[in-house]
Amino acid sequence: MVSSAKRKRGIVDTLGSGAVETLRLAVPLAKAIPLIGGTVEGSLQAVLYIITVKDEVKMKKEQCQLLAERVVTITSAITTELMKADRATLERRENSVAALRGTLRDIERLLKELGSASLVYRILQRGEVGDKLTLFRQKLDTAIDAFHIAENMRTEDVLSQLLEVIKQEEKKRDISFMH
Repeated sequence: MVSSAKRKRGIVDTLGSGAVETLRLAVPLAKAIPLIGGTVEGSLQAVLYIITVKDEVKMKKEQCQLLAERVVTITSAITTELMKADRATLERRENSVAALRGTLRDIERLLKELGSASLVYRILQRGEVGDKLTLFRQKLDTAIDAFHIAENMRTEDVLSQLLEVIKQEEKKRDISFMH
């Protein structure tokens, strides 16, 4: 019987090897996204770094691995969406992508710090590091929420325009019936 810890390690190991190869292929493709290609490319490079060093951290390993999984999940979903988006959508998403990239860079810096943390640092900063990891998880959740909110707003705009067209057509029809 496989223990839950081994299952978790297996999931993370699979995530690491498969995700690394996928990201290596995706990074050059990201440049092709109009307007925000450079930002997406930088985000993917940060994700690549995060998943390659996640096992090197010397404290809060499980939380760092879970955060790395979350980073990959969110970033891949957003990148896939951006690669299919039209120019107007990309313009609306520019700030959200930049914010996500900033969060990924912050996570990258923290993992670098944790990879070289001394024993004294690990003892003294244990609670603060846990708080930072929680904050980063929340920022990632906010990033995906921002993309969903933007998409919902776009859908509402399209529905409003459609409703307006329907109303105009009904008015035309009513006028033609009157004559």
